Amino acid sequence: MLSARWRGKPPAKPGSNKLSKIIMNEQLEISIIENISRSYREAESLAQTAITTGREAVIKARECGQYLKEAKETVGHGKWLSWFEANSQAVANMSLRTAQGWMKLADIPEEALESMHSLKQAYLALGILPTTEREGGSQQAHADGQRWLSTVLKAWEAISASIEKKPMKEWRDTDRITLKEKLRPLVQLYETL
Repeated sequence: MLSARWRGKPPAKPGSNKLSKIIMNEQLEISIIENISRSYREAESLAQTAITTGREAVIKARECGQYLKEAKETVGHGKWLSWFEANSQAVANMSLRTAQGWMKLADIPEEALESMHSLKQAYLALGILPTTEREGGSQQAHADGQRWLSTVLKAWEAISASIEKKPMKEWRDTDRITLKEKLRPLVQLYETL
């Protein structure tokens, strides 16, 4: 019978402690690498699921917004708010602000929303990030800043689209100079950031 000290392994030979430490370190390193690799794959999978789910949420919110717009058209001009308040319990306790935001989403073509990975991202891009009364002025200032940023980003997208259609080297000198002058305040803003 083997002694408890051996635990199924022969006793170490003199001088073999370094070798066993190296083997243990290599096994530990392999184990850590496997754990990192596994955790990374799981995180990536969950992130992809979140992106997909977020896109689906944006599309469903847009769809709901279309139904809300349909209801608004059906009840007629000036009757929407009272209809909504009377039926807010029936529509899953949706807030008026959410309804208004989703109705704005309904105005955007679905293809334009495909790059949005969350409702928050869609709200930010459209400048309709909701705020509540209890969040106060700082949240409103944040939302105003996001609207401004959204406007700048849309302008940049328009400029980029123009550049794709017609490279800058083909632009008239006056057009290049005008764009440069219009961008100067943004460059100065960038420098202060």
